[in-house]
Amino acid sequence: MTEILPPDKIRALVQNVATATLGSANVKDFLSEPTTDLDGNAALKVTIVLASEASATTMAPNAALDTLVRVHDELLKKGDERFPFIRYATAEDLQAGAEE
Repeated sequence: MTEILPPDKIRALVQNVATATLGSANVKDFLSEPTTDLDGNAALKVTIVLASEASATTMAPNAALDTLVRVHDELLKKGDERFPFIRYATAEDLQAGAEE
């Protein structure tokens, strides 16, 4: 049986990985919520909130892929088998989406 990590543990895990792979200056916040994948399996929707000035040129090549792989690996190590669907947004993006 898979373990479901609580939101605070997921947040800490994502924070540790994202700041290491994307750079602490590029990340501002982390959001997660349970979801399901296309097959109906439990999954995670993770949003990494980037600094407004963050861009592909300020992050290492393959940083987004490295982040996904490392978050998934860390979840598995802790017994949580849910796949993390990761998206990136700035606070402005999230605000604009909330206003629509």
